[in-house]
Amino acid sequence: MNANNLSMLMDGNTTSKPLESLSRIQQKARRDRLFQNSQGWYFATREGVNMGPFPDQSCAELELLSYIKSMQNVYEKKNYHSAGTFL
Repeated sequence: MNANNLSMLMDGNTTSKPLESLSRIQQKARRDRLFQNSQGWYFATREGVNMGPFPDQSCAELELLSYIKSMQNVYEKKNYHSAGTFL
């Protein structure tokens, strides 16, 4: 990623091609985490845990998005508290 692409991401420019590409990559990565077996739909976490079963793919996708959002919140809070300890 070059400096121009980085600045577009930091500025929140949602119409740029690099940001659109990043979004597509993230969506594909999320879809790659979904799988189905005889018991239902699941998603795999980065921590190696399979979450589910869910009754259909849509439910599994929604739960995956919710899980990702909650993990992002945990990460942001952890970084916020860690930054405060160095003051």
